[in-house]
Amino acid sequence: DRTISFEAVQNGLQAEKAGRALGRFHQLTSNLDPGLLHDTLPGFHHTPGYLQRYDQVRQAAEGDHALDTLSEYCADVISANRETADILEDAHRAGQLRIRTIHGDPKISNMLFSAESGDPVSMVDLDTVKPGLIQYDIGDFFRSSCNPAGEETTDPEAVRFDNLLFEAGLAGYFSEMAPLLGKGDIEMIFDAIRLMTLELGLRFFIDFLEGDIYFKAQHQTHNLMRATVQFKLLESILEGEREIRAVIDRIAG
Repeated sequence: DRTISFEAVQNGLQAEKAGRALGRFHQLTSNLDPGLLHDTLPGFHHTPGYLQRYDQVRQAAEGDHALDTLSEYCADVISANRETADILEDAHRAGQLRIRTIHGDPKISNMLFSAESGDPVSMVDLDTVKPGLIQYDIGDFFRSSCNPAGEETTDPEAVRFDNLLFEAGLAGYFSEMAPLLGKGDIEMIFDAIRLMTLELGLRFFIDFLEGDIYFKAQHQTHNLMRATVQFKLLESILEGEREIRAVIDRIAG
C-alpha cells in the first residue's frame, strides 16, 4: 500500500536507493541455500546459450534481413563481442564466482518505493527468482538504470551509459552488500554490465528475426530498435570502460 513504481531512474538519489534495494535483496537471501530453489527458467541469463540460438536463427533468416541496415549493425556488434559471451560462466567454473539466489529481472520498474519518502519498500515480479550468479542481477540492474534514454527510445544516438547514476547506484548496492562480496565478485562488475547489455541486445534481435514471439512488439521493427538501443549502450559502456572501472575501484575501496 501507498507505494509507487518508475519505468526509469529519475536521478542520482533514486539510483542510490534502487541500488540499495537490490543490495538488500541479495543480503536478505544470502543465507538461503540456492539449491533449494527451483530453476524457473532454465537457460535464462546464460549468454552462450543465446549466442548459440542467435547463430541458428541468423542463418535461417539471412535471406529476409541481409539488406537491412540496422540488422547488419546488430550483427556486426554481436560479431565484435561474441568472444565475451562465456566470461561469467568461465569465472564460475574457475571458482571466482559462486551460485546464489538471484532476482533475475531487477530493473527499477520491479521495485516499489514509498509514495511518501521515496525509499525502496519491496522488489516484485518474483517469478524469475532462481539459483544463479548475482553478477547477472548486478549487470542487468546497471544496464537498465544507467541509460537515461531508456530501453524504448527511438533515438539510438541519444543512448549513453551515465557514470553519475552508476556511481550513485553502486554506492547504494555496496552499502548493503560490501561485506558479502569477494574479490572475484568485485572484479567482474564491469564484465557483468557489459555482458548483460550484450545479452539483452541478443534477445531482442533474436526475437526480431523470429517474428516477435517472445517480447511484445508494437510494430514490425520494434524489437530491432530495442536491440539497436542495447548495442548502442554496449558501445558506450566499452568506450567508457576506464571511467566505469575507476568508479568501481573508488566505491569498492
